[in-house]
Amino acid sequence: MKKLLMMFVLLTSFVFSASVTPKLDTPSNFSYDGALTWDEVDYAQTYLITINDENFERDIAYLDGFIQEGQYSIEVVARAEGYEDSLMGTYVFEIDYNQEANISVYLNNQILSWNEIDQATHYLVTFDFNFVIVDTNEFELPSENIENYSVQAVFPDGSKTAIFS
Repeated sequence: MKKLLMMFVLLTSFVFSASVTPKLDTPSNFSYDGALTWDEVDYAQTYLITINDENFERDIAYLDGFIQEGQYSIEVVARAEGYEDSLMGTYVFEIDYNQEANISVYLNNQILSWNEIDQATHYLVTFDFNFVIVDTNEFELPSENIENYSVQAVFPDGSKTAIFS
């Protein structure tokens, strides 16, 4: 009888252990620095990403393309064949471009320079009815005789700071 009971216990534990589907770990360690990243989940094949009620699916722990100002509520679920979906990892971040930033403009010889503005993608420099797009915080004016010049920072969503000269 003991042998029969022991075999029943072993068979029952084997059947239950064989039918348990492993669950993926919850996505974590989110970060936003121009792109959203998180730690990859072992065995995950895809990630179901919900951003402010819109769904996306990616096969990497990376998502970019955020340019509009606002608050983003992110939910990420790891998925893989043969595994139970992970619990939902959540993250909230905000993009707030500083359109009120002050730009200090300096002219030394023909070199126009200014302080960098966080999150600016480029700057509009105008001088004597001309304008150029500049990726750095320095521009060499084409002549020493230019008296009218200004700088404006531009952000990823197209918004701008005030004009500074």
